[in-house]
Amino acid sequence: MGEAKSEHSALEPTALLREGWLSFAEVVLVFFWPGRLFDGYPWRGIWEAKERLLVTVMSQAWLVLAAMAYIAHYFLFDRVQQLQPSYFWLYFRLGMACLLLGTALFYASPLIHRMGRFYRIPSALAMWLMAYTQALVTHWYSVDAWAFCFVFMLVSLLILRMNVLSSVGYIALIVTSIWMPLQQVGLPKSYLISGVVVSLAIMIAFKTAHLYGIHRFLQEQERLRQQREVIELRMLISDQIRMLIPKVIAKRIERLVAEVGLGVRSALRQALRPQQKQVVCLHTDIRGYTRAVESSDEYLRQAVIPEITAMHQVIDDLDGVPRKIGDLMFAYFDEADQQKNALTGFLAAINLSLISQTVNQSTVLPTIRRYFLLVSGPAWVGNMGGLDSSVEITALGSPVNLAARLDELTKQPKFQDVVQIGDIVMPEEMHALLLAQIPNLAATAVNLSDLSLEIRDFPQVRHLRVIRPSQDMADQMLAHHTGRLL
Repeated sequence: MGEAKSEHSALEPTALLREGWLSFAEVVLVFFWPGRLFDGYPWRGIWEAKERLLVTVMSQAWLVLAAMAYIAHYFLFDRVQQLQPSYFWLYFRLGMACLLLGTALFYASPLIHRMGRFYRIPSALAMWLMAYTQALVTHWYSVDAWAFCFVFMLVSLLILRMNVLSSVGYIALIVTSIWMPLQQVGLPKSYLISGVVVSLAIMIAFKTAHLYGIHRFLQEQERLRQQREVIELRMLISDQIRMLIPKVIAKRIERLVAEVGLGVRSALRQALRPQQKQVVCLHTDIRGYTRAVESSDEYLRQAVIPEITAMHQVIDDLDGVPRKIGDLMFAYFDEADQQKNALTGFLAAINLSLISQTVNQSTVLPTIRRYFLLVSGPAWVGNMGGLDSSVEITALGSPVNLAARLDELTKQPKFQDVVQIGDIVMPEEMHALLLAQIPNLAATAVNLSDLSLEIRDFPQVRHLRVIRPSQDMADQMLAHHTGRLL
């Protein structure tokens, strides 16, 4: 074991050294061929189009300014110094100005598109000619004018935005062209060498900044891609997730994305994670459903399905979380304010009862016989399944169980003697929540001991309240509910 450990220790520096050389080699390759940075990304074309536009615009601006400078130079310097023959200098300055303006016009015309990826060549040739002729005119001007040759070269490197190899080749072309003319006027060779070294150093700085620009461009494109994904996912929430999850849950997800700034998946997890809340549960099941279905083929199509669809819409509109199991309709309301939950759940129960009454009055099919059960209390709510293929948004806890047991109670003949189809049944705790907001709420008290009945698993619940819904009650509750929201 000791030998193996020693061998591993010996190999580790070698591996690190190899990784270091590979990283260095990658940096060098990227410096000479910056196009490698686009490997794996789809944005090379966008960058190249951006570069083409920059080169085109900067070339036009520089060439026009340079043309104006040539003309001004004749009147401000050549004539002042009385250079002879004067017509030569006039023709020279005008010729260069016309050449530069013609090149600028070429970049402004559709002809530039025919150059393809060689679009830099006209500008490069024009600026090379500027550097070369500047070296020639040093015969008539002071030798100090040699510096402008390198200034023109550096400006051209900045404008042309070529890669390192092309830039080095361009520097070599200009230096080769200006070397002999500048030597002939007595410029020390050390000056030329210094000019070349400084030019190379500045070119490296240009290229480093250029690489940084590519990195920034890739980061910006990645940020934009992520923003597009967020927008697309938000659209997915609006168009698809809304069809799969309750309306109020979709609203919460959109709020977490838009206001809190969460990603869509994080918002989905946050909105659906199971948590304990004070809730109001609404439970209703059809009595005699199986026999009614067997007695009429149209019972489901003309009565039950339209009724359940309308009920589901009511619960959605009141920001409840509905769940359908066959003919059973269950919903819970889980806002932070439990009194608001009680009022909203009660309004939902009234409207559901009226829907059931309307459906019964509009058909000659078997009567839909429902009771509407309201229970309040703490429960675990949210997605009790996963996020992949088993999303199950529901409530678990004592109020859910009590609502189911009350539903069993409605099957007892003794209980059916004291209630009517469509009545809303609730324990005293639920009634107290409503009474705190609606002091004049009329409700019939039912003592289960008087009926010799007991709620399975909840023997302590002995007193219930029964409310008979009406359209007037629905209108009053809607006004009360709207006023509370305002």
